[in-house]
Amino acid sequence: MRAPSLAAVLALACTTPSSAVPAAAPDSEAGGLEDEALVGTWELQVRRTAWSPRDVDYVLTVDRDASGELVGAAAVDLIMAGRTTYPLVEAEVSQGQLTLALRSPELGTEYLLTGQLSDGVAEGIVDWTDHNGVTQQDLFHMHRRPVRYLDGQLDPADERLPVGNARDLSLDERALLDRVVLAAEDARSDALVVVVDGEIVVARWFGGPRVPRTLQSITKPVSSLALAWLIEEGAVAGLDAPLSTWFPELDGEGLDSGPTLRQVLAHTSGLDAGETQELNEAPDQVAYARAATQVDRPGRTVDYNNRAMQLVSGIVREASGEDTATYLGRRLFEPLGITSVRWGRDAAGNAPTYGGISMDALDLAIIGQVVADGGRWQGEQLVPEAWLSELLDPEAEQTEERRLAWLLLRIHTYGGGEPRLVGVGHSGSGGQRLLVYPEAGLVVARQVSVRRDDPYNRRHDTRDSFGILQGMASHLALARLQARDAE
Repeated sequence: MRAPSLAAVLALACTTPSSAVPAAAPDSEAGGLEDEALVGTWELQVRRTAWSPRDVDYVLTVDRDASGELVGAAAVDLIMAGRTTYPLVEAEVSQGQLTLALRSPELGTEYLLTGQLSDGVAEGIVDWTDHNGVTQQDLFHMHRRPVRYLDGQLDPADERLPVGNARDLSLDERALLDRVVLAAEDARSDALVVVVDGEIVVARWFGGPRVPRTLQSITKPVSSLALAWLIEEGAVAGLDAPLSTWFPELDGEGLDSGPTLRQVLAHTSGLDAGETQELNEAPDQVAYARAATQVDRPGRTVDYNNRAMQLVSGIVREASGEDTATYLGRRLFEPLGITSVRWGRDAAGNAPTYGGISMDALDLAIIGQVVADGGRWQGEQLVPEAWLSELLDPEAEQTEERRLAWLLLRIHTYGGGEPRLVGVGHSGSGGQRLLVYPEAGLVVARQVSVRRDDPYNRRHDTRDSFGILQGMASHLALARLQARDAE
């Protein structure tokens, strides 16, 4: 098919986003006419001549290998079905003419990009062949998008985790990591920390202060770690103990049995969730949670339930004699050197276990690293191993969504079959994220400041509510797992 005038179409379809970093000057002296001008990170936008849901953005990372040849990979955003990186199989710049070729490793389809490159901006035509063997043409626009991994706010005296170099990752991994960093930047994050194999490779505060920020619902998996020690010590009978052990009124109201602690953590208790605002304003939040009625049979459906999660606060207090904040301060935060925690209490002295913790993003990532390492910290078993073994059990039921107050992170691979369990994580209202991929050696912590005058937390980009950052982090984990599988 014949493409319309590039000048006309690109003005409408391929305009550089206002959030993009201004184009940097090419590295070579010839105004971008040499191959060296391609080395770096690029935002690559492909647009059909008519709008299509297959319109897609890539982050293209180009470098030189040991022999001096240009190599690269394009990380696909989740607007499209692409869930991988596309290797660069050809790259050349000659007399201002750009030729690039990307190949889908799963589909075998090659995308040939030809056009003009000047002053860090390229645009032109993409030729490719669809599944019917028909040659198609799309439009592309490409501009430089430098990625900064560190902000310089790390304390050199803080030796809890070493600082690594993101550029030591494979090119595929770096392309996906670039996508994670840029997704966080686009979504107006306040903090992003990425740990790979126990080393900090990204620590960004995006020009703002490094201060404790709310975790919102990430409080749930953090506070639930208190149960790991209490179960190991025998102060809590176990995950399958009924809630009536501590709260006799929660006996299932005529059912064969009432909900268990395990079901509370999986959000399958069947208890009435009530209104979160009422829970927030209750002078005794545990008493409010205990007043919940049974509205569904336990274990039948997943119903996200802040009210039921507050029962954990009451259980920890009864089993340990301390509120959850004090107990975890002694068992978790102090051993990890975490001093940034802010955790309020209600009028009755209960620390909320459904939300309410604030801490620094690096401290949150360190907790994630402990989870990734099976509870170990600096060579010692800190969190009981049995708790983490159950949490990270790869033999999970495919229908299981949540476990031990965490969300199970699964991802589909090309070729069909069951989605692969790659890790665990949790989100918090406003765009908070803690993502832990133990086998892949990857931890991602992302925070957004939540304004008190914005009850709907509209500050973060709505694209992130669809899991762009979380999705790309999962694809980075999958790429690392697949590389290890291939060894």
